[in-house]
Amino acid sequence: MDLGRLGVWYGADKLTPVEWNRFVNKAESLGYGRCGTPKQGGLSRCPLAAFYCHRPGKSVSAARLPTFMPVMPLGFRQGFQTLSAISGNRFVLGLGVSHVPMVENLRGHTYKTASTMREYLGKIYAESQGQRELADRARGTGPPHAGAFR
Repeated sequence: MDLGRLGVWYGADKLTPVEWNRFVNKAESLGYGRCGTPKQGGLSRCPLAAFYCHRPGKSVSAARLPTFMPVMPLGFRQGFQTLSAISGNRFVLGLGVSHVPMVENLRGHTYKTASTMREYLGKIYAESQGQRELADRARGTGPPHAGAFR
């Protein structure tokens, strides 16, 4: 999968689905290799990613960065597999640990980000019965500063 050097990140809740499709078409025509949208906002990312993945085109729906804490590992895995299947492997799932105000103040969770993420990925891996597509497909796609937390 070629993610390209640059991607577009925009709040999809500011656009209608028709406008989002035009936006993605324009981004592709300008040479951007992937499009993503943050979690906040009124639109759910999973149906939006399904809409994006089902449309014709070559760009990758990427870096959704959901906060993983509220979702069971099996749910993430099933969503990832479904979106990958319908898109011809044009979907990349990014998992995020969010920000302290969002996680601790709003959701009431307390955790150490790196160790909790490792534990969570271990659960996804265990439920995958040994298949490593999440880690193998994501290799090297993180931001440069992420290496400090590995």
